[in-house]
Amino acid sequence: MSGAITHFIKKQKSIARRALATGSRTAIHAKLLAADRIHEAILDHWGIDSVRFGVKKKHYIWFLSEYCSEYKPSYRYRYYRHIEKILKERGVWWQWKDDLEDGEWRRP
Repeated sequence: MSGAITHFIKKQKSIARRALATGSRTAIHAKLLAADRIHEAILDHWGIDSVRFGVKKKHYIWFLSEYCSEYKPSYRYRYYRHIEKILKERGVWWQWKDDLEDGEWRRP
């Protein structure tokens, strides 16, 4: 891997850590595990490495509506909130907010 790609990956992981770094050590660890699950699900389904290439709105909507479809509403809401925090940290929440707020995952 080139130095530029390695730097970009570290930067994206740093964004996720900053976005989810509230609460106890255990809570932070759980949030980072959830972020990893989101990343892995998108990578497995779409073949998109969310850390290296970025994720589009449709990937997050797929994750919340399809991948999490069997989860309890409270879990779906929790994933939604993690995605919201990560997108706010990246500075793109305002662009995707309307579409992401339309789903049933918006309510716990």
